[in-house]
Amino acid sequence: MTRLLLITSLLLLAGLGAADDQLKEVPADTPTSQPAVSEDEHSGRTTRKPFEDAILRELLKDADRPRLINPEDPDSMTAAPTGATPEPTDSSLMLEGTIIVERPATLSKSDERTELTFKLSDGKRTVTMELLPNSLLELAETAAVAGVDEFIISGEVTRYHGRNYMILRKVVHRLDHGNLSP
Repeated sequence: MTRLLLITSLLLLAGLGAADDQLKEVPADTPTSQPAVSEDEHSGRTTRKPFEDAILRELLKDADRPRLINPEDPDSMTAAPTGATPEPTDSSLMLEGTIIVERPATLSKSDERTELTFKLSDGKRTVTMELLPNSLLELAETAAVAGVDEFIISGEVTRYHGRNYMILRKVVHRLDHGNLSP
């Protein structure tokens, strides 16, 4: 048994030695690593692979991106683009994207438009805006016809041709607490 084990281990060592010799014999014309420059098969010219920082710089270039159009303060508007009608510079206009959060408001319907009247957070100014149609407006109109006088609203202000409009995001009936209100 020990003889058999000794013979197997000698054969195994001899096999490893032969395999080790094969690994050491590498032809001289075989490259040991990838070249930094490769030859383009179609054009015959050599091209260098770009580094990561060069790729990142190329991706972050602003040259090919369209510019974002930001809303402007009506007071800071000076001249309209050529061919456009100038907007009135009314200081009562709110900026596009202004969020109105939980303001007491009343609805009024005139012609085919529904308007919302509410006080600003400073409590001094009362603002009336036309509401843009959505499902919350439909529910508020139905509740107003049923007799609800006042709502607590949240919405987003938009601007178009010198006027403010609002799209409702939240509408709640304002409850009357009688003499328990603050």
